[in-house]
Amino acid sequence: NTEYYLTGDNWGDACVDNVGKATDGLGTCTLTMDGNKTVSATFTKLETLRITTFTGTGTVDVSHSSGVKTDGPASCTSTCTLRYETGAAVALDAWANNTTWRFKEWGGDCALEASHICSLTMDSDHDVTVTFQSMKKLTITQPTGGTITGTTDSLGTAPDRKSTRLNSS
Repeated sequence: NTEYYLTGDNWGDACVDNVGKATDGLGTCTLTMDGNKTVSATFTKLETLRITTFTGTGTVDVSHSSGVKTDGPASCTSTCTLRYETGAAVALDAWANNTTWRFKEWGGDCALEASHICSLTMDSDHDVTVTFQSMKKLTITQPTGGTITGTTDSLGTAPDRKSTRLNSS
């Protein structure tokens, strides 16, 4: 089934006032039938974005820079479905909800993305999966009379995630 969406600005003929908008500004066309009238409407095709599998604990924030989002949440913490006008630019940003989890990888139509951000153009339906990975706790005890030094490097995932290399002497 193909879904289409009608916005208030897409009415034509008898439902358009002198500035080209729907007569009530809300997308509804109300006419007094005091004679023959012609009414037209333009519908925009909708594409579906499905975030279908969540593994681990995290959130995917969804934003769009163009096109109309017709339903669905702005953030997903489990399976969610959103619909956008064809051609809309959509950005997904995956992040862990706490320090014991981290973003691991995208799957589906975002599988080639190496970072926690996936950009899509809604030129068709898209299916996306996301995986978060449990972080293990490491407890370090300083040796008697010794020191611990280390360096921190980026893991190449979310910019706030770091790995630490320690040396003891």
